Amino acid sequence: GEDMIIPIFVPHEGCPNDCAFCNQRTISGKAAAPTKEEVHRIIRSHFAQNGAEAEQIAFFGGSFTESCWAAIIGETLYIVTHFLKKTLLNKMFVNFIGSFVISLGAYLFMKFGLITVMDNVIIGNIMLLIPGVAITDASRDLLIGDSISGSLRLVEAVLTALAIAAGYFLFMFFVGGIIA
Repeated sequence: GEDMIIPIFVPHEGCPNDCAFCNQRTISGKAAAPTKEEVHRIIRSHFAQNGAEAEQIAFFGGSFTESCWAAIIGETLYIVTHFLKKTLLNKMFVNFIGSFVISLGAYLFMKFGLITVMDNVIIGNIMLLIPGVAITDASRDLLIGDSISGSLRLVEAVLTALAIAAGYFLFMFFVGGIIA
């Protein structure tokens, strides 16, 4: 079979406006988010029709305006992390502050009514900090038998991921999003 991407459309549920350029209900023809059963049905249907193995399953949704605000947060993240790296701060601390800045930006945009759901904006920007290459390099080193280098890279990647999670957690703790 041939590899493919299985598209699953999730209508944007946050913005009450019906702008043609970002209204997922109009673009995808879906009025509500798919249930778990519907997602399974879509996947099985694609396999039955195409006889292919899926390379990816892509969930499409969100809005154009959310992507614009997410881009502004991403640029702010770049400026902040670029400045912090020049001050010779620890890489873990830079990622911690970066995650905190992302969460703060999304929260402020939501409070001012510029976005309605901050989760996608936070997730999209935190992906910029995720140590994917470091994890890949660590795995490669471990697989070729360089256990010391691989182990050290893996520990660094895990600590980086924990620093990113800690920045988000601390912000959510301050705004009351963790403990109700």
